[in-house]
Amino acid sequence: MGLIHIDDTPRGQTDLHCPYCHGRLVAKKGPTVAHHFAHDGATCNPASRTTNLPVLPFFHSFTLHLHRKLFTALKKFHAQQVITDRQRTWLEGHRLIAYNRFTFAHELTKVGQVPLGLLSVNLFSAIHEERLAAQHDRLDQQLALAWRAGNPVAMTEAETDLRLYRTQWQRVLRSALYLVEIQTDNGRFHKIGVTMRPIAERIAEIQAALVPYVGATTMKVLNVFPHRGHVEPYVKFKYAKQRRAIGNFTEYFDWLDRTGTIRDLRRMPAKMLTSLEQGVLDGMPSPTMQALFQAQQEQEAAAERAARAAARGESTKAGMEAARQVGVHVGRPRGSGDSAAAVLAKPWSPAILQCLADGLSLRETAAMVGVALNTVRKVKAAVAQVATTTHDG
Repeated sequence: MGLIHIDDTPRGQTDLHCPYCHGRLVAKKGPTVAHHFAHDGATCNPASRTTNLPVLPFFHSFTLHLHRKLFTALKKFHAQQVITDRQRTWLEGHRLIAYNRFTFAHELTKVGQVPLGLLSVNLFSAIHEERLAAQHDRLDQQLALAWRAGNPVAMTEAETDLRLYRTQWQRVLRSALYLVEIQTDNGRFHKIGVTMRPIAERIAEIQAALVPYVGATTMKVLNVFPHRGHVEPYVKFKYAKQRRAIGNFTEYFDWLDRTGTIRDLRRMPAKMLTSLEQGVLDGMPSPTMQALFQAQQEQEAAAERAARAAARGESTKAGMEAARQVGVHVGRPRGSGDSAAAVLAKPWSPAILQCLADGLSLRETAAMVGVALNTVRKVKAAVAQVATTTHDG
């Protein structure tokens, strides 16, 4: 069975199992904590990891998992408050700030702008795509290393990590980011979201969901960005202070600068999939997964050929034994061996005859010429047979 996303699972007990320990899972889909799966019992070791879970980078923590003191230093730097030389070095070491030799001052890097929600959506999308690919390559390399080391336990975990990561990545590549303008009798607001279905179908759902809160609405689709599902969480983070509270919904906004915000989103060019992204989208295996699959196929084919050969050998032996039981001769027909002349015509026969003439033993001759002992015997017998035939003639 394939991997199932939490959004595609009803809340509560499920028939799903952890891909690491195969324990039963529960779908936790409450109003506060992000929807997630939990073990129905003890949590397995891989699921309890805190740093190596195969999650999309930047996707769930735009503070980049920064240490609290480092994040505080970053905010102070942005607010142009005084920071120590040690804090400045610390921020530089994490590539959150860099020295600009033209302005003779330190400034935030693109990565440093992410935790503060300052980076444009277009630039975030670009660096996020690079990190998505880099993380994929690291996971693929981990699988390759485990394979070369011949560690089946590490291989299983590494392959599961890679499959989980590719499934998450495939989901956001399948998703289109959309921007919708919503008009009501009391004003106008906007919605940002993602969908894997036709936008018209999604609009109908949004209108129906809003009726209990704002009544009838008129909606205008401003933009749809295919394959940009990875951008939605950052947009929510960047514009979190401009959210409009409508029930439990979190994707509605009252833009403070409508024109600037829409321009920020529209700067994203049409998404051109790389070969890696296209492979993930199509569900193709990674390079290492493909090589591993081919190696497994070759091993299985070799084992099957060996099994067929062994079966044929056993069948042949059984047939020969059955023939012997009824008195049938088994093997070469009697007298079908090479003639004496044919034996003496072999390329190694002159050398054997010379060694024998020099007084070497049969074994010494075989070792000297580099042939089997029985070959020397055959040559000696052929000479004797030729001599006898000549004498009789």
